Order: sequence, then C-alpha cells, then structure tokens
Amino acid sequence: MKILMVSNKIPYPLKDGGVMATHHMAKGLIDAGAHIDLLAMNTSKHKVKESTVKKYLIDMGIGLAEFVDTNTDISFIRMVSNLLFSGLPYNAVRFITKKFRIRLQEMLIKGKYDLIQFEGLYLMPYADTIRKYSKARIAFRAHNIEHEIWQRNSRNQSGIVKRYYSGILARRLEKFESGYMNEYDLMVPITSRDAMKFNEMGNNRFTYVCPFGFDFNMPANTEFRKETKDIFYIGSLDWLPNQEGLFWFIRNVWEKILVMHPEVHFFVAGRNAPSRLRRFFSEHHVDFMGEVDDASRFMENKAIMVVPLFSGSGMRVKIIEAMAAGKVVITTSLGAEGIDPENGKQLVIADNENDFASGIIKLLSNRDDYLYIAKNAINFIKTRYDNSTIIAGLFEFYKSKLS
Repeated sequence: MKILMVSNKIPYPLKDGGVMATHHMAKGLIDAGAHIDLLAMNTSKHKVKESTVKKYLIDMGIGLAEFVDTNTDISFIRMVSNLLFSGLPYNAVRFITKKFRIRLQEMLIKGKYDLIQFEGLYLMPYADTIRKYSKARIAFRAHNIEHEIWQRNSRNQSGIVKRYYSGILARRLEKFESGYMNEYDLMVPITSRDAMKFNEMGNNRFTYVCPFGFDFNMPANTEFRKETKDIFYIGSLDWLPNQEGLFWFIRNVWEKILVMHPEVHFFVAGRNAPSRLRRFFSEHHVDFMGEVDDASRFMENKAIMVVPLFSGSGMRVKIIEAMAAGKVVITTSLGAEGIDPENGKQLVIADNENDFASGIIKLLSNRDDYLYIAKNAINFIKTRYDNSTIIAGLFEFYKSKLS
C-alpha cells in the first residue's frame, strides 16, 4: 500500500505532541509494511534544517519527503482583516497556500497513491486537489476537535476582548469543521470520545479510533531514582490552554507546595513563552528551561509531571510519554480525557487547587504511593498504547477498506 501523509508540521525533531503523533504514525505504518511518502509544511513556527531532517526521515524508511516553506506567523493586521472581511477562521487560513497546493498536485501526478492521509483539520481544504488529480482514498486523521478547544478556551477567558474573539473563532471553526464533514473517505479520530462527537456532527464514514501510541523501541529512562522529588511541566508555551493552566497552577498550588516542601523545585520547559509568562516564572521561583532538545532527558531526573489543563481537546501526548517513562502525572479530568486511566492507580486526577496541592504533597511524602502509581503507569501504557500494535490495527483497517 502506498500512502502519502500530508502534514502541517514536519514530524521531526520530536519537540511537541503533534509532531510526535505524526512521527510515530509514519514509523508504525512503515513497520506494518506500508510505503510512506511525506508532504509537510516547514512553518515559521516549527522551522527545521531540511537536509538534516530529510536524512533522518529517509533513514527511518520514508520513501520521499517534500517540505514547503510556509509563513504561519500571526499578523495583527491580517487577523483584523480576517475578522472583519472573512467568515473563515484565522487559525485555518494561515495554512491554505497556493505554493503548498501546487507541490501537492505535483506529487499526486508523479506518484500513484492508494491513500492520502491528512494529519489534522487544517489540511482538509486540499481535499479538492486530491479528488482532481488522484483516485486515492482520503483518510482524515483528527488529532482533536478544533472548535471544542476554542469553545472551552472562550469560557475560561477573563478578559472581555479575548473572550469575544475566542468565541468568534470557536463558532467559525465549528462551521469550518462541519463543512468538511464526510469530504474524506475514512475517519481516524484519536479518541473514542472524539469519534462519538464527530458522529454527532454528521460523520457517516467508516471510522477507526487510533490513539497516540508510544514507541517502546525508542530510548526511555524508567529508572526510579530515590533522590528526586522535583516537579516538572513540558509543553508549547505559545498555546493559550497551556498558558492559562500554568498561571492557575503557580498562583493557586505551587506556593502551597513550597510552604510544605521548600526543597522542591518546579521546572518548566517549552518553546515560545511570552515575556509576561517568563516574568511570572521568575517572580514565583519557577526554574524556566526554555525549549529543550530532548524531552525524555529533561524528564528523567524529575518525579511528578503536572498538567493543569482546563481547555483543549483530543489526547495529551506528553502525558502518555511521561507515564511510559515512569513519571507520576497529576492532571485535571480534561487532561486525562481520551487516555482513560484509573485515578490513583495510573495517575492522579485533581480538578481544584486543594486536590492538586494535596495530591502532590502526598506523592512527595509517601514513596510507596509514588512507586505504586509510577510502575502501574508504565504497564498501563505498554498494555494500552504500544505504537506498533495500534498502527498495525489501523493498517489492517486501511487494507480492508481499500480492497
């Protein structure tokens, strides 16, 4: 089976959840026996050195890797123009370019593909190009429900202007998402909950739920170090749900932890932190590490991962990664959404400041409780989220629908 994966991010280096999800998908399909070509946007936000990354991807087994430079920087002027004179969501229009469409057209003419897999909603505007230049089936891999992220974000905004604009984006995204419903041939959501939501929105295509899978063939440190009690967070710091969660955690929880355990450090890693957030870290004794090259190395000397998430959608890839490495994760019900762990067994769920603080203090004070959850987390991910098993199932689904 010859598959063209189309992505708005280059799937390497592995610095964020979306990149990891696309990377592990490609590797899993190659291992299952598929021939994979890749067309990806080399965006200003995730800019990579093409020669180095292409060599890595070809060595991994990708047959052809084509990158298109794409400027996705947020422009205030273009954002206002979009708000006043367009009904399309600004989030989406930044990824619709003539240059990318032409490169896609060229690959479709040269390559005889059985399947085109779109990695996310923002690639769906190119479906008409597929229909025009190829007989391949289209698979829509939905990493999340985009409009739901902004609906939740709008509800959590304290400022009137931000709440108003987030609400507009949410409504436009919902219309945009609904407009491409069933323009694909196969639906591949990342969680069962998302599959149900898409069906409620009108999806009637064959559907295969394919969660993020952890690649246990890649290096991961699962040593349980007795001396570590440090807390950590890792995520994209230009994403509003991550920012709002960190502000909340530091204001309401971190100060309580410091009173009880002044020896504990809180390390934060992530790219593109706004100056306001960096100042806030400095004022509240948070060790900000900036963007790190290797997430697993950043995690290895630390104990507890906090994920204070109150808006968003889909599955939190970094939680899966941390659990696979034997870290204890404490997060909200929303953060655990799509993973389906048992609270207190594979991770800790806390939805208010008191539960968050008491949960962390208990883990810091009781080594047996910590090790119980950490070891269960590894076994849970190995059993439920092994990448090779998950993608092998998807590959069989594809074969059954293309025959």
